[in-house]
Amino acid sequence: MENASKALLIAASVLIAIVLIAFGVSVLNSTKGTGDNVKQTMTATEIAAFNSRFSAYAGTTRTAAQAKALANVVIAHNATEADANKEVTLNINGTESKDSGVITTKVADLSGRVKIEMKDTNNDGLIDYITITTI
Repeated sequence: MENASKALLIAASVLIAIVLIAFGVSVLNSTKGTGDNVKQTMTATEIAAFNSRFSAYAGTTRTAAQAKALANVVIAHNATEADANKEVTLNINGTESKDSGVITTKVADLSGRVKIEMKDTNNDGLIDYITITTI
C-alpha cells in the first residue's frame, strides 16, 4: 500500500511539472509577437538613420558644391561599409560608379546647378542609387 501511495505522489508531481512547463511555454509564445514588433521598429529607425545621410542633399535645384559634398559622403560611406549590398552607386551625368577615384574625377567637373535624385533599387528601404545631373 505504501508503494502505491508513493507512486501516486510521484505521478501527481510529474503531472504538475508538465502543466507548469506548458504554461511557461504558452507565456513565452504570447510575448514573442511584442519582441518582433520592437525589432521591426528598430529596423525602421536604422533605415531612417541610414537614409538621412543622403536625403538631405536631394532636390531639383542644388549647387555643384552640394553635389560635391554628397559625393564625399558617398565615398566615405562606401569606404566604411562592410556589406556590399548597402554601398551606394553614384551616377554623375551618365557615369555610374561606386569607385572613389571615378566619383572624385566626375564630381570635379560639375559646376552651376544640378539635380539630385535618390532611389531604392533593391526595395529594402535603403537609398542605394543616386543620380546627379547638370541642369
